[in-house]
Amino acid sequence: MKQEIAQIRAAYDQEENKIPVKVESALKGIEKALEKHETTVSGLETTIEEKETSVNDLYKESKTRQSKIQELEREVETVKEEKDKILADTKHEDYDELKTYKETNEKKLADGKKITRTQFIEWHGKNKDHKDYEKCKSGYTIPEEKDGKIDWNSVDDDVMVANDTKLKEQKGYGFFADGTGGKDEPKGGKGGQGGKDVKVTYKPGTFKTQ
Repeated sequence: MKQEIAQIRAAYDQEENKIPVKVESALKGIEKALEKHETTVSGLETTIEEKETSVNDLYKESKTRQSKIQELEREVETVKEEKDKILADTKHEDYDELKTYKETNEKKLADGKKITRTQFIEWHGKNKDHKDYEKCKSGYTIPEEKDGKIDWNSVDDDVMVANDTKLKEQKGYGFFADGTGGKDEPKGGKGGQGGKDVKVTYKPGTFKTQ
């Protein structure tokens, strides 16, 4: 269109040496409209390029997401297969037997812990004034006594088992061995062996008296 406008102006220059004012004004209006149109088209082309770039980026992202979704779907199927296998195993007769065995032994273990708890509490009540108690008490986990009472319920069964294990270890070293509560020396010497003193010798892995 700009080329045609230039040709019109050239034709007027050759014939009359002057373009009429109205024609010149019309041509300028056409040129402005063309420039505006070109600017608009250029802006739209830029927008189109940006949109196409966004679409391409989204497409790439979508492919990545799709790949991730497929990977997760495969993992879900694998987990489902493992679950089905486990469920199939639980229906086997051996499973019921093992389950019963496990539950029975868990009950025995829990009952054993309760017995150990009771025995340790009873032992503690009888021996807290023993001469060896002060030497050994740091090995136990025992709540602080309040108003003359100990809140044993605040101590877990496993902790009470640990207390009992420590007590047995200490007894292996000769503590709490006199059976008198430790307040008085038994008759017949320090070891209470019919007047014979007892010499204790301890070596790792052994404990014997002479």
